[in-house]
Amino acid sequence: MRESFAFEKNKAYENDTLAIKRAKKHRVEREFKKSGTEETKEVGKTRRDFLKDLGVAVMALGVVAGGSSLEKTARKTHKYLSLSENERKDENTRSKKEVEKLRQKLREQSLLEREDGLEKFTFLESKENKQKVSTGKLSGKKFADLYAEYLGIKDGSIVPEKLDVDFKANLASLWRRKFGFDASGRTQEEEISIRKKFLHKHKDLMVLAERLYSSYNQDTARKVPLFEYAKEITSVTNQAHGAFMHAMYELRRDHRFPRERRSVIERLAKHIGYEKLLACSLTELMPSRDGKINATVLDFLLRNAGASFVNRIPAVHDMLASFGPYQLTPAIFAPGGSGNLSEKMEEHLPKGFMPKTVNSVSGKDHHKVAYIVAIEHLTQIVGKFSRHELKEVEHRIAHTSPEVLHKEVLTFIAMSHHRPEEAYSYFKKILLQRPVQHASMVDLSIRHVRDRGLRQYAHKAIANYDFLATPGALRKV
Repeated sequence: MRESFAFEKNKAYENDTLAIKRAKKHRVEREFKKSGTEETKEVGKTRRDFLKDLGVAVMALGVVAGGSSLEKTARKTHKYLSLSENERKDENTRSKKEVEKLRQKLREQSLLEREDGLEKFTFLESKENKQKVSTGKLSGKKFADLYAEYLGIKDGSIVPEKLDVDFKANLASLWRRKFGFDASGRTQEEEISIRKKFLHKHKDLMVLAERLYSSYNQDTARKVPLFEYAKEITSVTNQAHGAFMHAMYELRRDHRFPRERRSVIERLAKHIGYEKLLACSLTELMPSRDGKINATVLDFLLRNAGASFVNRIPAVHDMLASFGPYQLTPAIFAPGGSGNLSEKMEEHLPKGFMPKTVNSVSGKDHHKVAYIVAIEHLTQIVGKFSRHELKEVEHRIAHTSPEVLHKEVLTFIAMSHHRPEEAYSYFKKILLQRPVQHASMVDLSIRHVRDRGLRQYAHKAIANYDFLATPGALRKV
């Protein structure tokens, strides 16, 4: 009787752990029947020899069956066996990531297709598994609001020298806060009823929260200090800047992008560095205007919870699919999200360079998207100037101190994230004014912003930037 093996579609057989286990068990059982003992020669084989035999069997089956999928699997198996040990490790790592990605997609699809099933959303009832960590420079400080929630301590309590913390549980708590769950004074029945109604109305947000929560692992999260994190931002934005400059070159024959317009866009874009993006991140994530405290808390989170924790922090004050270090929202991915000129520029970026949706943003892509969105806002605002005005803007940029320009560009980028129309109106007036030499004039100009909340937000961004721009600041936290 012909022996059969179980194959999984679109998955290399040698990387399918379950299938290998079944195949090995099948061979052991066959030898057991022959010899009457499990102490067979097959059991003593190394994994390398087993995979070699397996590769031969797969190839043979491919010839007999004539199936294209089997032949493809055989080729993959043969290729795998010819790799060096280090190459095999890399291949196994990639395969594991692909399998995990597929599992996550299937899980999300299953959650979306269910009509009820609160029990499937594990972030609703997270079990704590605390670990003890040193709090360093945060020790002795009194924290409330988001500071306390990030650390998992009671609102208004003092940070101890050694903190028992479960960052995964803290992440779940942040998402429940975003959705308005766990409010004090509710009975258990009321809470369940509210959660069910929310699930019915916002299933997509529940699925997003579950994906981000369940995929986070405190033990395996990549942990880095703030100064290393800043280097990552610089590396990513340098790559993104190169793609942007190529797009500008491709647009040189487009009548909407004359030389003067491209020149102004490029000169303003040079003022977007890691300090600006980090300042925007701290402004989004942290509740106060104390730049040093904000940077110290972020450094603590990066060192102990990892960058992947920061990448999953939800925007707790809105009901959008917004999360991560820059609290990106779906609006920036929608058609016309940053304007027609910026969309034209984005068309000339490398294919697949930008994620299609906010849900698909992960890892270092958060920095790339934040940078490109900032560039798109600059592209759009410069597109509002006539050719005569562009000459005035070029003159002002050339004769305004770099320190002032840094702060003005930062203010525009930060404000554009919340109120693009007001941000555009503010920045257009600024760029058509006389050159400025003193940074204090930036604070004075912000006072003319009509919306009080937006003024406070801009001042908060400036405060964060002032600390980050201090020489050696990233190593002082």
